[in-house]
Amino acid sequence: MNEPVFYLTNDPERALGLEKLYKNFHIVCIDDHPMIPYLRETCVSVFSLGETLKTPNPIFRSTAKLMQQDIVREFISSHTDEYLENTGLHDSGYKPNIIVFKISEKIERLASMFGYRLLNASAQVSATIEKKVSQHELFVKYGITIPKSVITTLTEGSYKKLTQKLGTQNLVVQLDRGHSGTGTKFITGEGEYEKIVQKHTGLQVRVSEMLDGATWTINAVNLPEGVLYGGLSFQITGLPGLTPYVDGGTVGNDWSKSDELSANVKDALRAEIENIGRMLTARSYYGLFGVDFMVNADRPVIIEVNARQTASVSMHAMLDEGRGWIPLEAFHIDWFMSASKSARYKRYGVVNEVRGNMSSVNPRWLGTPIDARNIDEYMEDYNSHAFDNIKASQILARNTGDAPTAYKFKKPIGVYAGSTRSMLRETYAFRNVGEGEFLYTHTADGQNVSVGTEFSRIQCACSHENIDTAFLLDNAIIS
Repeated sequence: MNEPVFYLTNDPERALGLEKLYKNFHIVCIDDHPMIPYLRETCVSVFSLGETLKTPNPIFRSTAKLMQQDIVREFISSHTDEYLENTGLHDSGYKPNIIVFKISEKIERLASMFGYRLLNASAQVSATIEKKVSQHELFVKYGITIPKSVITTLTEGSYKKLTQKLGTQNLVVQLDRGHSGTGTKFITGEGEYEKIVQKHTGLQVRVSEMLDGATWTINAVNLPEGVLYGGLSFQITGLPGLTPYVDGGTVGNDWSKSDELSANVKDALRAEIENIGRMLTARSYYGLFGVDFMVNADRPVIIEVNARQTASVSMHAMLDEGRGWIPLEAFHIDWFMSASKSARYKRYGVVNEVRGNMSSVNPRWLGTPIDARNIDEYMEDYNSHAFDNIKASQILARNTGDAPTAYKFKKPIGVYAGSTRSMLRETYAFRNVGEGEFLYTHTADGQNVSVGTEFSRIQCACSHENIDTAFLLDNAIIS
């Protein structure tokens, strides 16, 4: 029915993927990001608090804070009223559709207060699945393959006892919460372990054996009909100069490496994902999620499950779009809108609207809408391409300092020639990048960037080894 959807976010990049495919899609962000003019040029609706208030740092970077702003709620109300007027649905009980990158109980309380319908899973359920301690308990309960691990506190578990129990001198200590490597500590000796104990005394942690090898990630969406999964990517971690977390900080994804995994690993990974789907369904969790894993003895070992949209979903959505597949986020939004009490909404409405607005559709589905009769067939078809090699990657640069930093940038965002670093055209989206080119984006001049937070990014139709990472650092100046 083309109901409006409002994506509330700090950084508009998080909301990309459906902005050209779902016509009543609105990005509401804090940052006055340099991509905003280009979004509007392509008829994407954007509200920027920083732009409106004419300041690069209008509020503390928080989606909850953004939702509390009067002018934000006025923007949501005006577009909702326009929709109701155009459709003749003068329904006093209508609730605007809001989606956020990462849900919280505070966001849920505010949404209830303001009369919004959240297109996100429950914060409590998401936290239970994501927190390292409760996640470990779920993994064990559902027989998911994980590294040898124990749950302990940093006062009870001595290094000697842990190494004896896990059979290794090298440990991975994971705090209950963390992101992009911030909560993961790699320990190769007792001295390193004691430093963590002193800093985090009394905290409950998950301690695991340290496995050798690369980390991989795959995106998925859990639905009552089953799990849709795809976009297998090599996780780029710990590149010096790009992250302060050199042991395990994530700085990008490479979708061109899946041929490095054996058929045995891929078959076992499918079984693990299906099992994770059963675990999520048992917890009544539906929607987007991500799975991180490593390979040990020719089998996938699950490192963690992120019960939310992952950071790679935006680019993955454009990769799906380019290959004629409906982006996973369309199924996520579709589920939450159809699961509401609104009798007006028809299941797969968003999915088919997105599909209808795609310039290219997989030939098998060109004239076939997705509905209850063939969703299983579509899932099987999509999942069979989950491990396709896709010639694409992205690398980002994070603030490696010890305090929030504001940057200025020498070059504007847009598409550049990989060989000469010369700018070819202005744009914001990877879907406009060709062979031998790369997309460069960055934050606004003068915007405060927290420690470990991204300030610039490169995306290209190539493997990550061919990305000119120096370009990210050469063009950023501390202001």
